[in-house]
Amino acid sequence: MNNLNERSSLARRVRWSLVGGITAALAVVVAVALTRPQADTAAAARPTRPLQPELVHAERFHTDVPFRHTWRADRALYQDGWLLVIAGDPEALRPRQVRQPVLFVGAQVANRINSGAGSGKLVLIVPGDFRLADAPIFFGGDTLPEELQQPAIDAELVAAKAAGALPPSGPSLTNAVRDGVQNYADDYRLRLRAIELVEQHAGDEQALIEAARVPLVK
Repeated sequence: MNNLNERSSLARRVRWSLVGGITAALAVVVAVALTRPQADTAAAARPTRPLQPELVHAERFHTDVPFRHTWRADRALYQDGWLLVIAGDPEALRPRQVRQPVLFVGAQVANRINSGAGSGKLVLIVPGDFRLADAPIFFGGDTLPEELQQPAIDAELVAAKAAGALPPSGPSLTNAVRDGVQNYADDYRLRLRAIELVEQHAGDEQALIEAARVPLVK
């Protein structure tokens, strides 16, 4: 039985390592990036309104097993959050091999599941227990998300609001949000749901979709 569990666990790690290899650029953790002190990531007030993608789809989730949010410095543990689909200019969404504007949802860094460079649609996992009606979706300053701690994230939100960033509201919010909370045993199954959303909204990213669905070894 222990051998079976170990093989299953290994298979899961292999599968998501394949996905991670395809989407590694999304995290923008590359050898050419220069390290920068945490203090430099705090946002100054911006003279113009930040770029805000459109909210297309939103559903709440809960996982029975806590998971780590690796897209921030403290790798905090979560069990609740949102699965989102957003739309924007494909060129603005395209991941680059340099520091680039980090995508935030309220006071949280968004975990980008796919590229969005072809479809203009991004699927996001956004951990945290918060109301979307209170959470602007916006691109912040150029940095690496893995460098960000909560004070810097909070500073980005304050600066974005000061520059005119607004949370989703009205018909766009009503039409996007799915009723109820979807429950998953763990973040592995949560990510499989995220891949379903990629297939629905960004079906051109077949390599990512197929890698995520490699059968588990039993």
